[in-house]
Amino acid sequence: MRRVFLSIFAVSTMFSAPVSAQIMASQNQDIVQNQGIAQNQGIAKPASRLQEQCIHVISGFPSKDQGVRYQFFRLVKSLAKDARPEFKTALTNYSDATVSARTPVSKVIEGIANPVLRQAEPRLVIGQAAYLIDFAQNCAGAINGQIASLQAYDADLKNAKFNAVIDQDALFLRQIILDALYSQNAQTDSMHGAAVTAYARALVNTRDRIEFTSFNAVVSDLEALYMGDLDKRLAKSNDLANSEMDREILDNSVELSNDYNETLKAQEKQRSLYTLINILNGYGN
Repeated sequence: MRRVFLSIFAVSTMFSAPVSAQIMASQNQDIVQNQGIAQNQGIAKPASRLQEQCIHVISGFPSKDQGVRYQFFRLVKSLAKDARPEFKTALTNYSDATVSARTPVSKVIEGIANPVLRQAEPRLVIGQAAYLIDFAQNCAGAINGQIASLQAYDADLKNAKFNAVIDQDALFLRQIILDALYSQNAQTDSMHGAAVTAYARALVNTRDRIEFTSFNAVVSDLEALYMGDLDKRLAKSNDLANSEMDREILDNSVELSNDYNETLKAQEKQRSLYTLINILNGYGN
């Protein structure tokens, strides 16, 4: 199965200013200004309502390509890593808006990655990040279930290198979120600075882990390539050795056969001479 992740983050960086402005205007239609949502206010939703929201948001995920669908689930899950309650509080504090539940997750991700929005509306980016993190944590059971189901359907989705690529994209998004908070000097905030700094440290640790995983994957590929080449060379050497052994055995067999034939001929000749002598002696008598 071909595993190519055409990251929307890379595509978004190629947008021209007019196109980015159109995206910003389109996304602003889906942003509910100054209207808090239950998650960001720390108000627990009824289980049934929360389940309905999870189902509603997940229904907007890609469904035609199972690989792409898996990437979205893994990306959202990885995005919420290390987002502790105090960090989510910081996101809420520095966000001017929250995202409408009708906004597709893909559009929210595009908004976070869009370079124009990151520069012009960092608080909007923070609000979008808060929405995705809330969704990932509130719907963790459903997301993990979808990931497990997709992996059972396609074992290739468990590939370490493939998942490392998704983790790298999530790391890219998390760095954007952190940069947006830094642009608001959140790291020096007496109330939220510690949470933002802890998230920054966790981000460094995650980056090291991802780089180590990617390195191991490369080393494993090189080892597999080397072992495969070594197996071919050994097989070729064995074939050559076997062919040499077979030739030697054949030569020995031919030589042994020739010696045996010469011995038989000598014996037969000796017997013929002996018989002739006996015949001659008989005539002599």
